[in-house]
Amino acid sequence: MSDGEGMLIFSEDQVRRYSRQMILPEIGGEGQRRLLESKALIVGLGDFALPLIYYLAGAGVGTLGLADPDLVEQSHLYRGILHRMPDLGRLKIESAGEAIARLNSGIQVRLYQEKLTEATIANIITDYDIVVGGADDHQARYLINDACVRTRIPHIHGSISGVKGEVASFHPPEGACYRCLYPDPLEADLPPNGQGSRLLTPFSGIIGSVQAVETIKTLLGIGELPGGSLLHLNSLTMEVGEVVVQKNPSCPICYNNYTMELS
Repeated sequence: MSDGEGMLIFSEDQVRRYSRQMILPEIGGEGQRRLLESKALIVGLGDFALPLIYYLAGAGVGTLGLADPDLVEQSHLYRGILHRMPDLGRLKIESAGEAIARLNSGIQVRLYQEKLTEATIANIITDYDIVVGGADDHQARYLINDACVRTRIPHIHGSISGVKGEVASFHPPEGACYRCLYPDPLEADLPPNGQGSRLLTPFSGIIGSVQAVETIKTLLGIGELPGGSLLHLNSLTMEVGEVVVQKNPSCPICYNNYTMELS
């Protein structure tokens, strides 16, 4: 997006669309160009992933990958902002992809219907600059984490349980990883797999928005980006707390193990 002499060139539509973001000194034209050239993979279109996707598309993250094998159900309509009644029974990724196109036709959307495994995620993840976790089960979260650590791709984690939520930024090989935070799945404040999410509906928008901000900060290299930072939020008390997750010397994935390759 240059004229060959270092001058940034945006279309009139892009200037009108992104002007209020581009006037931020932390972003500017160069930052907006980087966003438009960036690629983010969202794995799991759970409760907070839908507002996350909406804001990444609105901000102009140029390529969004959506990975989820599930269909839109009745309970998804009250929890998300992209699906509508006519979308019931459709693939989540198709419904979300069409919503992105309605919002910003300049965004490229890639859809992955298959359930990601250690083998399949290896063929996808390396084509992206960042991975954002929207999954609501332990197995998927460990899968995302392990793949990101092994490929040194930044990973933005999010979760909600009832009135509480959290967002964590992991930047391998710096700092800790998700397994350092939760070595045992039982330590994560989540209902057992298959029991569904406990959720105060608007809270998903808050968690998704925070994830979107952390994603944009990471893509642009702005703000504070400590490896292994964890943000806690309580929707009833509106309390916010932040801690730095320390690297676990017993972690089988990240501690002194960065040269591993995905099979």
